[in-house]
Amino acid sequence: MRRFVQWRRLDWWLVGIVLVLIAASTVTLFSLNQSSAGELSDRFEKQVVFVVLGLIVLLVASQLNYRMFLQYAYIHYLIWLVILIAVLFIGTTIRGTTGWFQIAGISLQPVEFAKVAFILAAARFLADRSFAMERWKTVLQYSALVLGYVLFILVQPDFGSAAVLVG
Repeated sequence: MRRFVQWRRLDWWLVGIVLVLIAASTVTLFSLNQSSAGELSDRFEKQVVFVVLGLIVLLVASQLNYRMFLQYAYIHYLIWLVILIAVLFIGTTIRGTTGWFQIAGISLQPVEFAKVAFILAAARFLADRSFAMERWKTVLQYSALVLGYVLFILVQPDFGSAAVLVG
């Protein structure tokens, strides 16, 4: 019965909107990448695989206790900070950004995973210090948390991802 209650607590409007956006983007990608012979492109096939994997991750993550992640938020933040630094030295440059790892023919951009780690670290920081947000010391500490990622992202250079973290 507990599982049923957890599924009922999902924001089904949000799930529906996400599914509509996924469907629209997949149809758009299909129409843009269809070859003249009517064959599906590799890019479209990869997109479908990643959509399915993403939906599986969504379903699994929706059943997890998010407080567990907050407990280790700062550790995840530091791990992804090290990875953001490492990608500058051993990463691949794609479209002018040295912020990619090539793993088994798949290009991964660590900053996308680092954003999740940053959100968790920022949530923990703000929750722990909500009573002290008007103090300059707290504001400077939070700014250091933001700048820790932003500086290494700007060196790649990836202004868009840096702007997302600042905004």
